[in-house]
Amino acid sequence: MPTRRLEKEQWQPYFDRISRELPATNVDVQVSGADMGVQTESRKIPLLGLTYDPRDDAFSILCENLEHRVTKPRSIAVEEAGGELEAVEIIDEEDHRHIAKLSGPLQLPPR
Repeated sequence: MPTRRLEKEQWQPYFDRISRELPATNVDVQVSGADMGVQTESRKIPLLGLTYDPRDDAFSILCENLEHRVTKPRSIAVEEAGGELEAVEIIDEEDHRHIAKLSGPLQLPPR
């Protein structure tokens, strides 16, 4: 799957565009790091949105009954295939990897 790293100035507009036209899809959220191993936070729960707030310097994965928030992300990469968003990887300042894997790829809205 092609992985594409987004520049910081792209984060807010990219995820605003995605969240505006978000169809019903589920998401798995996983966090991993050398100091914590791999932890699954959720499995196949409805995804409501993906956002980046530059004022708080925080990325949020908004789900039904859960908000997974990553403060001070260092990098964000997306996996896209055939115009569909399949996964988002956020690396935070402590080098933890936060991965949101979509069940049933999300069709990307036109640019």
